[in-house]
Amino acid sequence: MTSRSKPVVPPPPIYIWLFAAYPILEIYAQNIGLLAAQDMLIALGVAWGVVTIIFLVLQRRIKNPTRAPVITLLLIALFFSYGHIYNVVLQWLDRSESLHLVCFPAALLVFGGALYVAWQKSRVLYKAAAYLNLTAIILVAFPVAKIADFIYYEATAEIEDLPVVTLQPNASAAPPDVYYIILDGYSRADWLETWYGFDNTAFLDELTARGFYVADRSCSNYIQTQLSLPSGLSMAYINPANAGRLTGGKGGQYLRSYIKQNNRVVQAFRSLGYTTIHFATHFSITAYNPGADVLIDFGPSGSFVTTEGDATDRYWNALLPTTLYSPFFTYDDVLKNNTYSPWNPHRVLMSLAELKAIATRPEPTFTFAHIIKPHDPYSFDRAGNIVDDLAGWIPETDIDLAPDDQRYIEQVLFVNTQILDVIDTILAASDEPPIIVIQADHAWDGRLSLNSTPRIERFPILNAYLVPDVVKDQLYPSISPVNSFRVIFDAYWGTDLGLLEDASYASKYEKPFAMTPLSEEMHATWCAE
Repeated sequence: MTSRSKPVVPPPPIYIWLFAAYPILEIYAQNIGLLAAQDMLIALGVAWGVVTIIFLVLQRRIKNPTRAPVITLLLIALFFSYGHIYNVVLQWLDRSESLHLVCFPAALLVFGGALYVAWQKSRVLYKAAAYLNLTAIILVAFPVAKIADFIYYEATAEIEDLPVVTLQPNASAAPPDVYYIILDGYSRADWLETWYGFDNTAFLDELTARGFYVADRSCSNYIQTQLSLPSGLSMAYINPANAGRLTGGKGGQYLRSYIKQNNRVVQAFRSLGYTTIHFATHFSITAYNPGADVLIDFGPSGSFVTTEGDATDRYWNALLPTTLYSPFFTYDDVLKNNTYSPWNPHRVLMSLAELKAIATRPEPTFTFAHIIKPHDPYSFDRAGNIVDDLAGWIPETDIDLAPDDQRYIEQVLFVNTQILDVIDTILAASDEPPIIVIQADHAWDGRLSLNSTPRIERFPILNAYLVPDVVKDQLYPSISPVNSFRVIFDAYWGTDLGLLEDASYASKYEKPFAMTPLSEEMHATWCAE
């Protein structure tokens, strides 16, 4: 009697749920800290629910256990790959939206061909379920590991906990609106003259005529935005104790956690009953601020406001254009909270316009606005014309426009005009004289790479203050950002913070905490009175 071996039954096709999860997890992992986790979890739940329904329906209708998982897998591949393929073709051929009219039918045609082959060879793929499961597990493990590492670090990182600053009302005056405006990469006037041969005196004279004190010997404390802004907003130097241990990615995570915990400027104004307003950028450090009362963000459908500084709907704006939903993804649908990239020139224009409206709010406000200009991409001429209508930052097209120095100065001239207009509008609309700090996070030199450590080129910054006389009397030419609000709080609100030494440190992006102080000679030459 011949014994027959039982046929090998492949394991359940868990790969269909894992392959559906991978793009959802990967987008979140690549932008972790900038996107809302709950949106990722909702997307994951929806995807798994739809995949389960499709799989069960196919099982019931086809009545062939070998074909249902294969067809489900092809549908997943079609849905989650279409937007990526479309974007590649878009770069090759045309920037027109009409490209969907070609790509969409082509994708369906390819899907039909793949479906035919899979239908014929489904038994082979069915038997390969174990290998597909293993492949899917390995693939999903990468974003899951990154997310888990982020969560673990958030829970265990030893973030320096600075004392909270509490403000008491100034009995002699009504509370003024306060504006902290960061002009990214705006170099000091004498450095513009030395490095670029550009005379910026006319702009400084206009600021002075409006009552500003211009700190004409000011240097940044750091050459990197991710260090400068947390330092200015915490009114403290970043502790370099983690030097050599934290790489760029971990360094960025540390600094986001640091500023979330130690945004003492915002905390101080909230203690005084101010409404704190944050202009979103989608740049890692200033993408949003969980401590702010109001978050203002920008996209093609217009400016929009959220409360409690959340990141609502950003995840969907990142995910859906990469999927088969891409042809139907418009900025006028229910996903109103779409957002421009940090480099998009329209974000700059909308930020400047929105700044003018803050003074009309009835309550006292503190506004933080990080304007990523005159930093590249060089998308404006001096008249404010968009010279290359970028959907994002596309260096290869941006670089061909003109020599770097010329384009940078064009944007400086554009920023000058716009900022003066913003100041004039705020002054005209303010019931009480406002406090306005206009400051660069670092100076600019497009010729240097931050893979090397600059000596002086990124330190001398624009730093100007419109403040009450009692504060102006305490300002000095070499004041640096770490002391800006220390002076304001001590002189106007009666705190006792005192001043720190005005120091400057350079470091590479991949090791932000491996700091090199500016030499005494250079500091004395460029950053001292």
